Amino acid sequence: GIDHTTLRLSGAYTAAIYKKFPNSPQPAENNDLTSTQPFQDVSGRTIAGAPRFTYNLGIDYRHPVFVNKEFHTSLNVAYTSKWNSDAALSQYGIIEANYVADFSFGPGRQDKSFDVNFVVKNVFDDDTPQSKTWTANGVSPIYTFVPAYPRWWGVVFSGKL
Repeated sequence: GIDHTTLRLSGAYTAAIYKKFPNSPQPAENNDLTSTQPFQDVSGRTIAGAPRFTYNLGIDYRHPVFVNKEFHTSLNVAYTSKWNSDAALSQYGIIEANYVADFSFGPGRQDKSFDVNFVVKNVFDDDTPQSKTWTANGVSPIYTFVPAYPRWWGVVFSGKL
């Protein structure tokens, strides 16, 4: 195809549902002190933590320079569709569809004995949380979440003996 270029594409479609789960806890939005039903039936609904679609696209470019050296660059984009991170399937646990892009570039040897990578993870600083939910402690609701991976950059040295 394209000289010095490698393309990677992968994807997954997941239809993970609860076959039978009549005793799921009530989500926080249903948890009031007047509720007489401590459980809900989530049979047939999508399992928590299971996005319907995930895709990954990677592009690597390596170009020879000088005698046994090469310049390389790489871009990777990972997409995840909307999913629910709350075990009780609360409406507050929905994580919106998002994508995260990583980029790297650097020089190295063609025999891979030494390489330097300048890396930027989460290039566009996507701030979609990894999970979130509300819980009720009988007095007041508590919002908990795991924040997104922050954008960071660094240098990676690698080699082999």
